[in-house]
Amino acid sequence: MCNKSRKIVSIGGFIPLNCIPSVLTFLLLLVSNIVLADLRGDVGFTALVNQLGSGVIVDGSSVAVLQVEAGQAYFPDIADAEFLASNTPKTFVNLDMNIDNAQSNHATSVGRNFYGNISSLTPEVNDIGIYSADAFLSEALKNTGSNFGVPSDSERRVVNHSWVGQFYSFSNGDNDFNNTSKALKRLDWLIDHDDIIQVVGTNNGSFSQPLLASAFNVITVGKTDANHANTSVPIDSFYSSARPSIHLVAPQSTVSAAAPTVASAAVLLIDAGGQNPNWSSAFTTNRAGTTIYNAQRSETIKALLMAGASRLTINSSANGDIDDYRQDNTRQTDNGLDWRYGAGQLNVQHSYQILSATEQASQQDGGSIQVQTTGFDFDPAFGGSNGSNSVADYNLGQIETDGFLVASLVWNADVTGPLSANSSRFYYNASLEQLKLSLLMVDSNGTESLVTEVIDTVSNTQNIWLAVDQGVHYKLRVEPLSGPFNHAYALAWQLRSFDDYDQDGSFDHQDSDVRDPCLPAVFTAPCSQDTDLDGLSDFAESELTDSDSDGLLDYQESNIIDSDGDGYMDHEDPNNQDPCLPDASLCSVNIPVIIPIFYYILGLLLLMITRHIRLNTRLS
Repeated sequence: MCNKSRKIVSIGGFIPLNCIPSVLTFLLLLVSNIVLADLRGDVGFTALVNQLGSGVIVDGSSVAVLQVEAGQAYFPDIADAEFLASNTPKTFVNLDMNIDNAQSNHATSVGRNFYGNISSLTPEVNDIGIYSADAFLSEALKNTGSNFGVPSDSERRVVNHSWVGQFYSFSNGDNDFNNTSKALKRLDWLIDHDDIIQVVGTNNGSFSQPLLASAFNVITVGKTDANHANTSVPIDSFYSSARPSIHLVAPQSTVSAAAPTVASAAVLLIDAGGQNPNWSSAFTTNRAGTTIYNAQRSETIKALLMAGASRLTINSSANGDIDDYRQDNTRQTDNGLDWRYGAGQLNVQHSYQILSATEQASQQDGGSIQVQTTGFDFDPAFGGSNGSNSVADYNLGQIETDGFLVASLVWNADVTGPLSANSSRFYYNASLEQLKLSLLMVDSNGTESLVTEVIDTVSNTQNIWLAVDQGVHYKLRVEPLSGPFNHAYALAWQLRSFDDYDQDGSFDHQDSDVRDPCLPAVFTAPCSQDTDLDGLSDFAESELTDSDSDGLLDYQESNIIDSDGDGYMDHEDPNNQDPCLPDASLCSVNIPVIIPIFYYILGLLLLMITRHIRLNTRLS
């Protein structure tokens, strides 16, 4: 008989399950109400498809995935229209031991956003494993309360977790931080060792749950409306700080939908990296025998997604926008992110552009003297020990245009795990190296000066998002804060031109309303404001032109109305109420015609005046 029990609980309810140790988990709500076409446009997928054209197909068909769901009913409805064959039939594999594949609406909804034929970014994903959260923790991670058992290897490269939770004591209901920490360390080890990417949702609302967002090596996802928990939960000496946990957001109405949208984007990037091995300089093989190119490493995919994210959004849906990224000091994280949005909203086009710019090594690793202004690098050995370099420079050269430079440095926390390939004992020793990311300016003499540096001692990402100037020579630099050590990192960077969504001449980050071309200024070509309602915009009539020099500018005077009937339209008439101006020779002609009733009234007045004069004469 177990002394602990496990509960898998959906957000909005809970389902108790059996056995050791116990965990309370929650689903991250159900459906998103965003229109699919809008979602694809909002996250850069439509733009990417248009960029690639019909000759390039990146649809996820080469990538096996895993979906983990809370509760005993954890299986998607495989007869759902989005799972029926498009090109390749989808295969669903129940990975739970001795548990029926009972279906849930939540699992079906998540699956649509993860690998659905219509709702996902990767409709041709066809090899889909399904786990309950309970079984994933106990069977996949082998987190059964014992120090023995190594997390299972798997050919599945991307895992989605639209659930949250924590372990607790069956006897008194207290939080069981020991088993929670062990689960997180096993997960962090699995990601780092096998490059199995874990996309996890944070909690809807402000209350944080430790599983699984408190892990270091996961990709934690929230919503663009920022209605989600955004901090990790302190658990022990390793997971000790309430650090910022959000890496990306997506414009969905629930975290349950946002997480698989990001997971689908990760699948797309892995698929592209596998189709283009020349984009990587090397590869490795994990325990399952899967070839993993540097473009597909867990650190690389995370860096690509973060560096590609949009810091300002103009979404078509009602699911939120980012319009004040890091503007408030209280919302700035030490690692260069925003507490609410992380690196920003998913933009798969930007991430793909960084990926396709290919791997570019630092100068210290034998790379070119100058890298491109867009690209990535995966360094398998860094830190200064065992012959590894302790500095990594990426010389961007002289920038050709004003824009934003974005860079994301990512490395994994290190967990000991088994001491050998044949060992069954799992060691929970863990460490987190500390790296610094800097941007330098280089003058014509080669002298370097610091522009900015990012140092955060509790996180494993450092990020730069900064406006840079045309004609200035810049360099990115990676350095350890303390050393020496020997560990891997990935760096992704991109120079993006300033955007002007409403084409009003004011860049979006300086525009008071990016959707209104009449703000901040009316006199721009896209602004159709017509003050005098004459069919010509204020811009067309000019801000300063006064054709008739009457003190009223042309945009204030109509070019189709002649108020005094003198044949001159108001915008060219110096006096709109004087028919004798501007042409006195036409004055009599242009005097308005007197209507007959006026003559009648005038006659009566003259008659009354005449009678009054006669009466006065007689009296005198």
